[in-house]
Amino acid sequence: MTPGPKKNLQEHVNSCHTELQQARERGDVREISFACANLGLALFRQRKFQEGLDSFDEGMKLLENLGDYKAQARVLSIKTTAYEVARRLPD
Repeated sequence: MTPGPKKNLQEHVNSCHTELQQARERGDVREISFACANLGLALFRQRKFQEGLDSFDEGMKLLENLGDYKAQARVLSIKTTAYEVARRLPD
């Protein structure tokens, strides 16, 4: 028997949390920011919108401090995808 969609979503969120923790341990700001964005997207898929927005904001703040506009654009692209995913979620 395969796991249900909710379990798969939770596993994905857990994986994103692990990815973020590992990025923090390595200390690479861009990697941390992208991990925040990936976590934000995963949280949006679970309808945890405020947590997702907080994660996106954390990633963007780190990149703003660096002045890395290309990386900011990448995070914003992932955030845009999250909004599109949320719009298509069933009621």
